[in-house]
Amino acid sequence: MNYSHELQVAKEAALAAGRIQLRHFRKPLKRFAKKGSDFATNVDLACEKEIVRLLKRAFPNDAILSEEAGEIHGSSGREWVVDPLDGTLPYAYGLPHFGTLLCLREKNRLNLGLVYQPLARESWHAVRNQGSFHNGKRIRVSRTTALARARMSFQNVKYPLAVCAGGFESLIQSAEYATGLFWVEGTMAVADGRLDVQVGSAAHLWDYGPAKIIVEEAGGIFSDYNGDTTLQKAKGCLSANPRLHKLARRFLHEPAISRSEE
Repeated sequence: MNYSHELQVAKEAALAAGRIQLRHFRKPLKRFAKKGSDFATNVDLACEKEIVRLLKRAFPNDAILSEEAGEIHGSSGREWVVDPLDGTLPYAYGLPHFGTLLCLREKNRLNLGLVYQPLARESWHAVRNQGSFHNGKRIRVSRTTALARARMSFQNVKYPLAVCAGGFESLIQSAEYATGLFWVEGTMAVADGRLDVQVGSAAHLWDYGPAKIIVEEAGGIFSDYNGDTTLQKAKGCLSANPRLHKLARRFLHEPAISRSEE
C-alpha cells in the first residue's frame, strides 16, 4: 500500500492547522489547565478540530488519538495519532518553535508520519518502506561514525539530568558540537543529516510517533535511552545514525516507567 491519499490528506490537515497557528501567533490566547503544570490553548483546540474534521471527512472509519480530544473510535483498524500544536509552551510565549505532528498506525505499527513547521514552511514525511523526505527531497541520516566528530542537540535537559546526569554530561563533552534545540527540530535535523545525535524525552505517542518513522525511514534509529525502539518502558528519546546510536547508548540509561501513569 503506497498511502498516497493518506499522505495528501495529512498534508492538507497540517497546512490547515499551520494557517490557524500563524493567524494567532503572538496574539492573546486563552489557556486551559491540564495535568500538572501543562496547559492547552484555544489554538490547540482550533487546530485539533480542523484536523479531526479533515481526517474524518476523508477516512470516516479510522480512529483518531489526539492530544486534547483523546480517543475518537473507529472501525477500520487504523488510527491517526495527532499533536495539533506541538510546542504549545513556546507558542504561547511567542517563540518560533511549534508545528503539527501526525502519524498513522495499524496494528501498533507506524506506517506514515508527518512533521510540519509553518513559520519555516518546512515539512518532513515518511511512509513505511518508501523513505523519508524534507520538502519533497529524499533525506538520509549522516555517515558520521565518531562521537568526537558528532554534532548533537538536546532538549528538556531536566529529564536526562534526572535519570543519567553523569552519562549525559559525558556524552555532551564527547561531541564535537552540542546545542539545545526544540526537540522535533533536532530530531528532524538528525533525519536529514544536518545533525548526528539528538537526546530528549517524549511521554506520548503523539509526541514521538511521527518523528520516529521519519528517522527510521531515513536510515536512523529512534529509541529510548536503553535502546528499546518500542519506547514502552521509558520516555527518553535518542535518535542517531546506527553507529552513533550504539555509541551514545553507552552513556545513557533510564529506569522503567509505566506510560499509563504519564
